[in-house]
Amino acid sequence: RSEYGKLVLEALDRVQRDNGLSLYAALDASKAIERSKNLAEKFIQKALKIAEELPDAIGRDIIIKIIDEQLERKF
Repeated sequence: RSEYGKLVLEALDRVQRDNGLSLYAALDASKAIERSKNLAEKFIQKALKIAEELPDAIGRDIIIKIIDEQLERKF
């Protein structure tokens, strides 16, 4: 197991006692959170590009608004 894998497993054992703070710290140290956010942003940008190609209608505007809100979402 990797160093970070060991930290995550140990943090999982403590998740109830520290409200997940040690798990968050282990995932943050491994850059997993940052990589996940970057990947999510790529998919959101791809979805936005596809949505912008939809026919001009009220449904399109709603879809684009929903996608835009995901970019602003706090994880």
